[in-house]
Amino acid sequence: MSEKQYTSDDISVLSDREHLRLRISMYAGNTNTTSYMMPNFTDNKFDITKVEFVPAALKCINEIRDNSSDELMQIDRPNKRIDITADVANSTYTIADNGRGVPIDVHRDTGLPTPQTVFGSLRSGRNFGDEKTAGVIGMNGIGSSMTNYVSDFFRIHINRDNKQYTQEFTEGALNVTPPVIKSKKSKETGTSITFKLDDSVFSNTIIPEVVMHNNAIEVAFNNPGVLVTYNGDEYKFKNGLTDVIKNISSQSFSFANAAMNFNVIFDLCDEQDEQVFVYCNGSYLWEGGCANTQFTAAFFDKVIDHLSRAAKAQKCEVTKADIRGGLLIIGSLKLTNPNFDSQAKTRLTGPYLRKDFDVLLD
Repeated sequence: MSEKQYTSDDISVLSDREHLRLRISMYAGNTNTTSYMMPNFTDNKFDITKVEFVPAALKCINEIRDNSSDELMQIDRPNKRIDITADVANSTYTIADNGRGVPIDVHRDTGLPTPQTVFGSLRSGRNFGDEKTAGVIGMNGIGSSMTNYVSDFFRIHINRDNKQYTQEFTEGALNVTPPVIKSKKSKETGTSITFKLDDSVFSNTIIPEVVMHNNAIEVAFNNPGVLVTYNGDEYKFKNGLTDVIKNISSQSFSFANAAMNFNVIFDLCDEQDEQVFVYCNGSYLWEGGCANTQFTAAFFDKVIDHLSRAAKAQKCEVTKADIRGGLLIIGSLKLTNPNFDSQAKTRLTGPYLRKDFDVLLD
């Protein structure tokens, strides 16, 4: 058998856009249709629902959602709002906030309008410094431009400085229109993004309605005091996750401080093993991670230690198996520099939290 020739012609050099579209799993995670059990808070009740979707497609949607959440977290003003409109059948979404609005000047480094730089260039962002607010999810300057690169169209509408700025990208940001900037009398500010995921990039772009609806509720309780709408339905929780748990359970214990809110619930689950659902900086950890395992380990150790004193007098032993049946744990974390196993941010790998959980449970 003759050896295949290997020359410089075999070496391809891809642009950021081409590489991302060809290898989207490196940026957005799992591109296969996958089944998950998820906490479902729709219809003013709680259950654990099985869903199937392509995680990378949801990740691209949530990158735009997280931009709005991060913006509102970093400003101090009344009547904060995020509006989510979803046409799930057509994989088309609009996510809008009433934050400050992306700056609409010309960026000093690129010479392009700042919105075009933000949404059209990988590795552009505002969260690279060490002064990030605890709870911010955006970290790497990948998210919004990634979503643009995998969308049929991506439309920007910004209100800022008594002006309206609009611009459109098409074919995964291959084409971009010049921005249109108009003066307006209103002092309204904010950013609105409308996009349609490209089904030539993903094997399936359809996200189940229950996932998107629940997603909006999660944004609301992870951002206390922010009004979140989903296709017209309104959600607002003054005390965040605490209000949600009070609405769905009459048998629960809450362990909370400024950075953590973990709830141990006894009347909503009949599974043999404990069910644990955790959010980090407003984003649900579909694959769990260290927060899930370290909190449950701390909780079991505390309970076993407490009960063993009485059990010893009865000459019996308390084990984890005696505690875990029917146990439901729902928690939320706000961390300054969380570590994830990938850009997809579905599994938390750090920091080490066991000592913090021990203190929380004391």
